[in-house]
Order: sequence, then structure tokens, then C-alpha cells
Amino acid sequence: MDRKRSYSEVNSGTSSEDRKKRTAPGGPDIKASRMKNARPSVEDEEDEDADSLTPIIETFRKEAIYRQMLEYKRAHNRSLARVGELEKRKHALEAGLEGVEVCWSVLLESIRGLIGSKDLPDVPPITSSHYPRDESDLPELSAAVDKRSQSTKDLLIKFVELAERGARASSDEIRQRSKADEKNSATLRSSIKLLQSQLDLAKEYQEKTLADLLKAEKKYDRLRCQSVNGQQPPQPEVNTTAVVPSTQSESNSDVHMNDSAAVASPGIVNGSDGKMEGTPVGSTASTPAHPALGGGSEAEDRFLAESRLKEVNRLRDDRRRLEIQVDILRSEAEHPSESVIAGSGLFKQLLVQVATFKTEAAEAKNLFEKLTTEADALRDNRKTFEDTALDASSAEVDLLRNQLGKRESDLARLRNQRDECQAELHEKKTLENTRFRYTEEVMNLVNTKQERILTLVSEVGRLKLKLAANAGSEEIFQFLLQHLEEESIEASYVKDLETKFLTTENKMNALSQQLVQIGSKPDLKTLLASESKARQDLAEAERRLEAFEKVLGPDPSVGKDIKLLTIRLEEKAKELKMFDLKAKENEAAMDALYSEVERLSKAWEEAEALAASKMLNLKDIEDRLFKVSTEKAKADNKYFAAMRAKEAVESEKKMTLRNLEKQAKVLEKLTESENGLSAMLASREKEATMLRTNVKAFQERVNKLQGEVAESKALLESEKGRSAELNKALTTRITIAEKERASHMSTGEELARLKREIERKEAALEKSEKALGKAKSVVSSGGLDSSLQEERNNLYSILRCSTCQLRMRSHCLTKCMHTFCKDCVDARIQTRQRKCPACNLPFAVSDVQQVYFQ
Repeated sequence: MDRKRSYSEVNSGTSSEDRKKRTAPGGPDIKASRMKNARPSVEDEEDEDADSLTPIIETFRKEAIYRQMLEYKRAHNRSLARVGELEKRKHALEAGLEGVEVCWSVLLESIRGLIGSKDLPDVPPITSSHYPRDESDLPELSAAVDKRSQSTKDLLIKFVELAERGARASSDEIRQRSKADEKNSATLRSSIKLLQSQLDLAKEYQEKTLADLLKAEKKYDRLRCQSVNGQQPPQPEVNTTAVVPSTQSESNSDVHMNDSAAVASPGIVNGSDGKMEGTPVGSTASTPAHPALGGGSEAEDRFLAESRLKEVNRLRDDRRRLEIQVDILRSEAEHPSESVIAGSGLFKQLLVQVATFKTEAAEAKNLFEKLTTEADALRDNRKTFEDTALDASSAEVDLLRNQLGKRESDLARLRNQRDECQAELHEKKTLENTRFRYTEEVMNLVNTKQERILTLVSEVGRLKLKLAANAGSEEIFQFLLQHLEEESIEASYVKDLETKFLTTENKMNALSQQLVQIGSKPDLKTLLASESKARQDLAEAERRLEAFEKVLGPDPSVGKDIKLLTIRLEEKAKELKMFDLKAKENEAAMDALYSEVERLSKAWEEAEALAASKMLNLKDIEDRLFKVSTEKAKADNKYFAAMRAKEAVESEKKMTLRNLEKQAKVLEKLTESENGLSAMLASREKEATMLRTNVKAFQERVNKLQGEVAESKALLESEKGRSAELNKALTTRITIAEKERASHMSTGEELARLKREIERKEAALEKSEKALGKAKSVVSSGGLDSSLQEERNNLYSILRCSTCQLRMRSHCLTKCMHTFCKDCVDARIQTRQRKCPACNLPFAVSDVQQVYFQ
């Protein structure tokens, strides 16, 4: 069962205190401690602010949890990469140690063969069981190495004694060699100490760089979060790509250093030609051989040993190849192949006889198949004639039945069509009467709506008059008043002005044409022009004089007071004009309202008459409904009587049809039984013939298969013996090859690897220093905010279990909704202390549910 809670359910609390109770881990104690550390809220406005900030806090917490999970994921990926690399190292070192073990064993056996001593003890091998899995296995490995070291020392002492018998080296040469060895050992010790100090320094740099990388990644994650970016100013982006490769290289170098320190073997392998060099005479097993040690005789001996070893390897390869050829020839001689057997003369004679027998058997088989085919054809012809006669008779019977059924279906169809036509005629008559009544009702409704439209038109005219009066436009007011009195619906002042403009324009065109005609005469042209100009000036002067007389009177005196009075008189004149227009508008509105009241009273009378007619219509409808119900009851009675009569007829018809079907089925069964017996007889004859044929064919096939089985058994036995010998030889060869391959495997690679390891350590040290410098530069560019770090710690403490303070919260107690880790809850359940650690509320196992973060 999915116990996830949606985000809306979590945020659907009635107040901020409920959400705090739900989200606070650890019960009331931790909640109280948080309330002490929180800023005290005294006023209601602060509570409302806290409620508004709750979604932001929830988002911030979720993003902090997500960043912490990203950090854990990166750490987990680094750990997995390091574990995988260490596993590869481990396998490589184990393989190398096995190769060294094999090579060292071969070398000791060669020395033992050269010495020829039988009384020396066997050198115990170091197997994979001695490899240390942890620190407790180190003493076992040390004991195995000590045993092998002591046995090797004894063997080398014998070898040295044998060498001293043949040719003793001078004491001066031995002293020189010992001094050179001591000098080389001191040099190697100092270099080891230097490398160890560099390794420690590199480890410290790696740890610091890794810590800086973690800080930079955290800072980068915080910069990617929307809630943090919304509350903090933007900061420069951290270049994490410059830090990660250096850290990885440092971790790789660390792994290589540890591996190289752990793989210290008693012998050194020369990586140039894959041959192993032994330790010089007089040196211990733990002292590594140096390529520069020894004089000229040692170099000659080494060259001679290498040439002999090459010759031995070549001879060993030739011997292995010849042994393989001998094994193949021996196996072919003991168990010859099919190609060898097919080439023998006796086998060819047997093939000729078998071909003759097969030809005779094929001729007999063809004759038998021909006779069988003729018998089957005669039997099929007889069966076809019988089937044709039966099909013709049954076809005639089916044709007559189909004709009878068609006539009955046509009769039923005609009856149904008659009933449908009668019902359609009755329905059309009813619809015709209803249509006329519907038209009358629609006309009454249209008349009522027309009165309403006229009322609305009158109201629109009154509103236009009011707007014109408020605007103080006398011309528009007179135009609207005129059309309101005329009750014109489509009156438009703009269209009226357009009409007047067109009329005036036509008049001007006519006058201009007359002036042009008159002006063609030279004497009248000047006279008319001067007269028209004088008339225009006179009209302009009269208009201006009239305006001044309206304001100042017939004899005004010029002055500032007169100007102010003039302005005030103009304003008062405008107001008086506006008031006159409003008074006229009110009179017109009252007249329109009177007419609207008359129309409304008339419409009310019509609506009242319409309602009365509706009541009468309702009464008529009820009367008709009563009549219809009465007629329906009568029709139902007639219908049920007709249905009962019809059912009686149908039952009689069904009985008759049932009897006919029974008789037809009896006839069909008899016919089928006859056909079945005939077919059964024919099939039995065919089966008998086929069985005879199959028996003969199976007998031939059994004989053939028995011969093939005998041949296969013989071949199988021969192949088994051959394969056993080949497997045995192959196992031997594989064992030898594995031993030799293991002895010649990358023993020489160990010395080269150690040299490369030193170079890699130096390169890794340089990389770690560079990475440290880059990390310092990245970290110095911007650090984590202390407040954000504190918030992160607080959020992390919220995610931890309040009981153990170690693991994350993962399970919830549904009774009290407190969350804990799984181990703490399981411990409570196992110890039978099934009470909540926070509130001591008892709970059952079924009350424990897992919490899912999303």
C-alpha cells in the first residue's frame, strides 16, 4: 500500500503551529528547544508572516536535503571507483605474484638440478590461500615467506659452495662487491625515505584538495538551487571541472603508491626479454638485484645462460609440436575416421550390394503404390456418385422451404407497412393542429417583445438627450429632441450632418459654376469678386459684433475689470445654456416616460390576456389528456386481447414447427447414420490398406534404423575412445602450457612497473601540487556563508533520528506521526518496548510505516 503523502496534504494545515508540529522531529522537547532559539512572535501580523514564509522554508529544506543527497551520491561514486580500481590492482598483483611464484619455483628447481643434491628439503610454495584478506592474515603470510626464505637460503648456500669448489673469487672482488652493495642499499634506503615523505605530503595535499572539492561542490549545488539564488546575491560560479581530474589523479597515484609498497618481492625480474635474474652471490634473499652489479665474468655467464635458455625454449617447442603430431597419428591409427574407412575396397563392395538391393526394393514399392492408387480411385468415384444424388434431393427440398419462408416474410412486411402508414397519418394530423396554435402563440409573443423594444428605444433617446445636455451641444440636443418626438429608431446625427454637407457642397458647386459663367465677362468679374469679399468681411464683422454685444452690451468700455466680467459672463452664459438644455431634456424625458407608461400598461394588459388564454389552454390540454388516457386504456385492452390471441396462434405455430423440426431431425439422423456407415466402411477399407502399407514401410524403416544404430554405436565407441585419448593428451598439454606460460608471463614487467611507479609517483606529486594550487584559488574566490552552513547543519540534524543521532529518519509511527530510523523502531519492537521514544504513546507493528521523500 502506498503511504506517500502529497505536498498539498502536508501544506493543508489550519495554522503554522500545526505544520511545525508535523514537521518537527523528536517530539515536544526538540520543538520547545527550537521555539526558544527562534525569534519570539508576539503580534498576529508576525504569525501571518510566518504562515506566508512556511512554503519558502519547506522548499529550502527540501533543496538542502537534495544537496546533501547529491554529496552522498558523489562520495559513493568515488568510493565505488576506488574499490573497483583496488579490486583490479588486487587481481593484477595476485596474477603477478602467481607468475613470480611459478618463475621462482622453476629457477629453484633448475638450481636444484644443477646441484644434484637430494638431501635438501622441498621449498614450500606460497599459494593463494596465503594471500592476506585482512590484517589478521598477515602473520600467516609472514610465516610462509619465512619458511620459503630459509629453504631458499639453504639451497643458495649449496649453490655457492658448489661455485666456490669450481672457481673461488678473490677477496678483493668480494669486498668491492660488498661495498658497492652497501652503497646501493644506503642509496635505496634514502630514496625510499624521500619517496615516503613525498607520499605523505601528497596524501595530505590530496586530503586538503578533496575537502576543498567537497566545499566547492556544495557551493555549486547551493548556487544551482532556486530558493538560495532567490535570497542571496549572485556569486561567481565554481569551476569544479578543474578540481575533479586532479583529485582523481591524486587518488590514482595514492592507489599506485600503496600497491607498489605492498608488492615487495625477494627477486627482481628483467622486463627487457622476459627472463628472470637471480640475486648475486653473497646477497640475501630480501636484497633486490641491481643491473649495474657484477663484473665481466658475471655478464658473460648471464649471456651464456640466456642463450642456453633460448635454445632450451626452442627445443621444448619442437618437442611439444612433435608430441602433438604423434598423439594425432596414434589416435587416427587406433580409431580410423570415416574417410579412411570409405576408401577401403571391402566397403566399396558392400556399397555395390546395397545399391542393388535398394533398386529392387524401390521397384516393388512402386508397383504396390500403383495398385493402391487404383483401388482408392474406384472407392472415391463410388462415394462421389452417392454424395451427388443426396445433394440434389436436399437442394430441391431447401428451395421449396425457402419459397414458403419468403411468402410468409412478405406478408408480415406488408402488414407492418400498413400499421406504420396509419400511425404516420395520425401523427401528421396531430402536428398540423399543433402548428397553427404554435404560430398564434409566437405572434402574441412577438407583439409583446415589440412593445419592449419601443420602450428601450425611448430610453436610449432619453439617455442621448441627457448626454447632449451635459455636453452643452444645442444642435445635437435639438436634433435628438426632434427625432425623439418623431419616435425614429434609426436616427443618426452623423448621417444627418453628412446629408447637410452633401447638400451644401452641391449648392456651392452650383454657385461656383454660376460665378465662373458670370466671371467670364471681364467687367463683371472684378465687380463680383470685390462684392463677394465685401460680403464675407461684413458677415465676419457682424458675427463678432453680435458676440461682443451678447457679452458686453451695445456700448462697452475697455478695461481689466470689464475683461474679467466678460470672462465671467461668458462662463455664466455657457452654464445658462447648459441649464436650458437640461430643462428641455427633462421635459422631453417626462413626455417619453409618459408614453412609455402608456405602452407598459398596454403591454401589461396584453400579457394579462395572454396569461388568461394560457390558463384556458391548460384546461383544454388537461381535458384532452384525460380523453387521451381513456382512449389509451381502451386501446391497451384491445392490444392485450390481440396479443393474447397472437400468442395463442404463435404457440400453436411453434408446436407445429417443433414437430416438423423433430421429424426433420429424425430424418437427418437416419440420413447421417447411413452416410456415416458408408463413410466408415470406406474409411475402414482405406485404413486397412494404409495400415498394410505402413506396416511394411515401418518394418523396412526399423531394419534400416537397426543397422544405422549398430553403425552409430560402433562409431560412438570409437569416437569415445579417441576423444578420451585426445582429452587426456590435451589435459596434459594444457597443464604443461599453463605452467610454462605462467613461468614466462609478465615477470619482466614487474621491474618496468616499479620504474614506472616511481615516475608515476613523481608525476602524481606534481599534479597534486598543481591541483592544490587550483583548489586553493577556487576556495579563496568565495567561501561558504556561515549562516547557510548553520542552516545546513540544522536541517541535517532534523533529518537524523532523534534517538540514535546517527542514521536518517526512514519510518513513521502513524499514531503520533513521529519519525525515527528503522533500526531504532526494530529495536523497540524486538525488546517489546513498543512506546514512542518522543511521546511514550503505545504503538503496534502495523502502525509503523515507511516515509518517502519526493
